[in-house]
Amino acid sequence: AYTGRFDAAREQFELVGEIDPLDGGLRHNLGHFLVVAREYEAAERELLRVLEVEPEDISARLFLVEVLLASGRHAQALPEARHAHAAAPQLVATRGMLAIALWLNGERAGADALVGELEGGVNAETSGAVVMAMVHAMRGDRDRAFAWLDAAADAHDIHLVCVPTHPLLDALHGDSR
Repeated sequence: AYTGRFDAAREQFELVGEIDPLDGGLRHNLGHFLVVAREYEAAERELLRVLEVEPEDISARLFLVEVLLASGRHAQALPEARHAHAAAPQLVATRGMLAIALWLNGERAGADALVGELEGGVNAETSGAVVMAMVHAMRGDRDRAFAWLDAAADAHDIHLVCVPTHPLLDALHGDSR
């Protein structure tokens, strides 16, 4: 999916879904695939199905936040981001998504405080560099976003695979860096 081969990825999800249609992991991963494929309504449906069964699934909630942010529903994203952050405040992803949601909802002081915390505690080795790139891309700071992507590349961060297709990095896609 991250390579943009959405049809092939969809076929694989369908095959696995035939084997075990109730697999929560499949639903969770399908939800994220649909985010990256920009099928936001379908992604939201899948992720809400996961959260009905497992309300504290932090990854599914974060993917739901991504759906809401990417589809422009910033006000709806904020309580979901707060929920995820309250459940797992130590995770770079929960703090990063909350920082984005706060920023896009005009709560700049709260967003800036979270970004300051993250900037002081995240490095490329913590696998938070791509999240930090998303934070800065969504704030319109392309230079900081690319600096974090450079750090991720230097650290061989596996999350770089999502850069070409992730909607929260769209602001960077036309830049030749």
